Amino acid sequence: MTDDAESGAADRRGFMKSIAKWGVAAASASALTACGAGRLAGGGGAQVVHSRRDQALAQAELDDLADMLNDAEPDVAGLASPAPARRFRPTPVAATRTLTLRHAPSGEFVTAVFRRGDDYDREALQIINYIMRDRRENAVVPIDIRLIELLADLQDDVARGEAINVLSGYRTPRTNYRIRLRNRRAARNSLHVRAMAMDLRIPGVSTRTLRDWGADSARGGVGYYPRRRFVHLDVGDVRYWRF
Repeated sequence: MTDDAESGAADRRGFMKSIAKWGVAAASASALTACGAGRLAGGGGAQVVHSRRDQALAQAELDDLADMLNDAEPDVAGLASPAPARRFRPTPVAATRTLTLRHAPSGEFVTAVFRRGDDYDREALQIINYIMRDRRENAVVPIDIRLIELLADLQDDVARGEAINVLSGYRTPRTNYRIRLRNRRAARNSLHVRAMAMDLRIPGVSTRTLRDWGADSARGGVGYYPRRRFVHLDVGDVRYWRF
């Protein structure tokens, strides 16, 4: 085994140990019923890399996140829904579906092959759940499979090989409450709490492009934050807002 291979294997073992430490829950069969899939496929469909942490970039990401939480998303109940969310059907594929996510402050980077045909890979979904966890509470839950499929479609269409940068994924009720204490415009019933939303950016892709892609897909809510250079995507009702 080469030095690089040994290093990669060590990274993988360390990452999986950290997942086990926080008790990651595998995506349940009920979470997959919307996809028409009744089973989870094994086979080690995820490759994990701990990249070397860039301190300047990490601090900039943390500063952006602090500012972002002051904006948050508006309450769903207060927004008009121009159209109902489309009934979800996963993109049919003969081979694989892959999602690459990055969390810059921690240096976590994952490329997960989460579906092969109609079969979902349990380990890959666990790792996606982990990288999208609530980092304030170290809380991990199954991410809505419709959101994972949405992100994979976004990556295929506009990312040009870049990872999707995770700014905020799942949030516990307590984290959401803390955000509301700082900003009463934030949603009381945020879809982040239901693991149905993500705030993101993609290097080299404009925030406007991400917003337009989300609006064109009409698969849920789209929040546009040009000043903070990120978008919110969720798989709730179709609706739009800007801060």
